[in-house]
Amino acid sequence: MALARRARERHTAVALLQRNMAPGRLAFKLCEKLQIPRAQCGAAWVNANCVFVQACATLFALLAVYLYFRNARRDAAAKASLKTISTLTVYPVKGCRGVAVQTWPTDRRGLVLDRYWMVVAPAPPPEEGAAPAAPGAPPLVFQTQRELPELALLTTAVALEGASAGVLRLGASGRIAKRAKKGDLEVAVPQRLLSGESAAQAEADSYGDAALVQCQVWDDVCTCVDEGDAAAVWLSAALATPGLRLVRNSEAFERRCLEGHDGGRATTTGFADTSPFLVASEASLGELNRRLKERKQPPVGMENFRPNIVVAGVEAPFSEDSWRTFHLGAHGVQFRVARPCTRCGVPNVRADGQAPAQPLLKAEPTATLRTFRSGKLAFGKGLKKVWRQRWFFGVNASQVGGGSEQVVSVGDKVVLDEVSEAPRREWLE
Repeated sequence: MALARRARERHTAVALLQRNMAPGRLAFKLCEKLQIPRAQCGAAWVNANCVFVQACATLFALLAVYLYFRNARRDAAAKASLKTISTLTVYPVKGCRGVAVQTWPTDRRGLVLDRYWMVVAPAPPPEEGAAPAAPGAPPLVFQTQRELPELALLTTAVALEGASAGVLRLGASGRIAKRAKKGDLEVAVPQRLLSGESAAQAEADSYGDAALVQCQVWDDVCTCVDEGDAAAVWLSAALATPGLRLVRNSEAFERRCLEGHDGGRATTTGFADTSPFLVASEASLGELNRRLKERKQPPVGMENFRPNIVVAGVEAPFSEDSWRTFHLGAHGVQFRVARPCTRCGVPNVRADGQAPAQPLLKAEPTATLRTFRSGKLAFGKGLKKVWRQRWFFGVNASQVGGGSEQVVSVGDKVVLDEVSEAPRREWLE
């Protein structure tokens, strides 16, 4: 009885499985035609379905591996094409060290407080045999690391909110630290920049006891606010140069960017050399350092070039040469690229504030840049003579909309809106 019951149960199970598994049905039909006993037919069913299951498992495994690597390649390609701001730097005092920030507002001059102050010195007397200075020539001239390499050792700290808001702090580091015997220099930040008062209200700005002075920045004569004798004494001692003074922008004074540096628009800036923003890519610095290594020279950092915005995720080195307009995905801030940035001797100044021992064109990284980033090599023939032997790194840019107050942040997605097919050279011709 028990044996008969087990046989019936086995027969029923086999019948059910036979109806539900295609390989099993085929195996049973083949066994019946060949008159193979039912017990052996059940074994054939099991073997057939095992092979089928194993084949399906293998196919699914191969499909999973394929999808994984395909998606991984897509993710890698998407990540590689995603351009983001990796570093954002404000340089409160022209020529001094910058302040790395995570988020920072903009105004009509660029990043708020960027190149808002500068160090000036008395204008040098005319050289022997040269024409005398023109009547009304500004008595003070801007200073940079070209004239004072030790500016690279002056640290800056500034905040727009929090406990330290409202104060610019200048400190001396490295070998000049002992010269600043009274500690750091603290300078008040204009209240307008902290309260959000509009630029139009600056016309009524009362400067109190501060003196307005005329200072020369390249070919511009700027109306500036002198920060007083205490700042002058501190700077002169820290930099071992008598006669230095610290000045800041006068809110009522507008300094227009030079034609060709403004992106075709009327753009204002602070004490920056040319444009409100300097933009560079990590890929460009990587290519420069690769070439420096080939020439057995030490690498340089991005701080040598003093950009405000550093972009990560740029595929080709120096492809920013071809950018025309871009915007930031998170905040919608729009920028117009004016031109690639010509470089001077400042990137050659060492981190310890030492000027290079070699002449300008033989000092690094200038010497290496000139082997592949001169105007002639980077942009082709037919350029104006003045640009053929100049060398370039980064691009000058301005904010579309006249520098309305918006916010820029590290991690912002950089979206290219308009790009040239080849590196732009119209401004060089």
